Amino acid sequence: MVASKNPQRGVQFAVDSLSARELEVFKLLGEGFSTREIAQQLNLSTKTIDTYRDHLKLKLGVENGGDLIHYAVQWSRIQTAQEISR
Repeated sequence: MVASKNPQRGVQFAVDSLSARELEVFKLLGEGFSTREIAQQLNLSTKTIDTYRDHLKLKLGVENGGDLIHYAVQWSRIQTAQEISR
């Protein structure tokens, strides 16, 4: 998991290092889309999405897919709340 006194800040810092495509996949994961659905939306193979998921886990410092989804959902909620408050 991301080591930080404030986990939300740690996730945001790590997310800032993602490529545009990685961020797109991360965002869709946070919105509840499956690997297959993301592949269809982005016109990519499921194997490519699996590779992006592996890259995301490395960059975000998470150990498994469940943690990745947890952080993606958490990040998505923070983004939505920030957009609403603007």
